[in-house]
Amino acid sequence: MFRMIVFDMAGTAISEGNIVYKTLHACINQGGFDIDLDAVLRIGAGKEKWKAIDDIVAYIRGYRSKSITDSLYSNFRDDLGAAYEHATVVPMPGMAELIRFLRQHNIRIALNTGYDHPTAKLLLNKIGWKLNTHYDDLITSSHVDHGRPAPDMINLACTHAEINDKTYVAKIGDSRIDIEEGKNAGCGLVVGITTGAQTRELLDKGEPDLIVDSMKQFHEYLEKQLDAFSEF
Repeated sequence: MFRMIVFDMAGTAISEGNIVYKTLHACINQGGFDIDLDAVLRIGAGKEKWKAIDDIVAYIRGYRSKSITDSLYSNFRDDLGAAYEHATVVPMPGMAELIRFLRQHNIRIALNTGYDHPTAKLLLNKIGWKLNTHYDDLITSSHVDHGRPAPDMINLACTHAEINDKTYVAKIGDSRIDIEEGKNAGCGLVVGITTGAQTRELLDKGEPDLIVDSMKQFHEYLEKQLDAFSEF
């Protein structure tokens, strides 16, 4: 059975109405570009947000510009903070029950995200989640040299948990880049979830082990795995 589940935050463990990518989309277009939200989700979902903007600008213009990306990222951080202050942000349906289940079975809960640490903490404070109660570790893009799809955030969570064998670790996220991160880390289970940024079709391109449509469905899968494990 798994010793740790690594959850992406927005769109996976936390429901926030896709505010991050709507804000990112608005900031890019307000910066003088013209791109639709579907393209922003396809190119940028799950990535560290400076990198997401840089990739989107490169897609539009055909080359990269650090000065443009820096400016857009600064505006994005300001606008996202303001958006979250007034947004309805709640745990994903089924998440509370899943947390109780994981606690009962001593399975560690790690959160990871393409946000920087201050933004991630803002989001957690908004829903009232506390360290050692709702989660055991928070790894953000601020804590590592390389964001997704590099495995650095999962590797750091495993170091903190003293887990050497990553086949005892599961990763779940709402973007293809989450899936690639989990596979690059060598996780024993990599799950896509359709509650956030990307469609089942886009998630499937990352070749996850499993795609679910809700946290309840993921919970049920874990219960079945535990029952099968208990038979041996």
